[in-house]
Amino acid sequence: MTSFDNLLLISGAGRKTFKTTFACEVIRLHRNKGVVGVKISSHFHPQEGAVHWKAVPGQYEIYEESRPDGPRDSHRMLHAGAEKVYYIQCRKEALAEAFQSVLAEFSPGQPIVCESGGLADVLRPALHLALKGDGTKALHPLADVMIEKDETGFSVSPERIVFENGKWGIAA
Repeated sequence: MTSFDNLLLISGAGRKTFKTTFACEVIRLHRNKGVVGVKISSHFHPQEGAVHWKAVPGQYEIYEESRPDGPRDSHRMLHAGAEKVYYIQCRKEALAEAFQSVLAEFSPGQPIVCESGGLADVLRPALHLALKGDGTKALHPLADVMIEKDETGFSVSPERIVFENGKWGIAA
């Protein structure tokens, strides 16, 4: 399994786990490092306002977000300060190919913040954070850290997520 030191992967079971909120805060904190955002979904929906970038019919579609003021999670990543944001809709079996297509657009070692539930099944990120929401039954078994959110904030603060020497990690 290929490892990517420059990849921070954020996953969670279901909706309302604050995955995008956490990802956007990390992007905001690291925006001066040229961080890029990637949002991956296994659900196919029409994408109004995004630039259709690449597709393999029936397997995946990739869009580059062009405006930070829209309602989608990928818009929020751009608004948070990501240099670029790509939204990938793909079937599970095409996930590695779709991600590799986007990866070719980045500079070597460029920090990537990716929100995806399945990407850890095909590659190894430097750091995999799983966000747990209300009613979450199971988190990804390969996650490095489980994070919960309550009225006081996240159990691991986004400020503790660091990108140093080309690798994501958690500061003490």
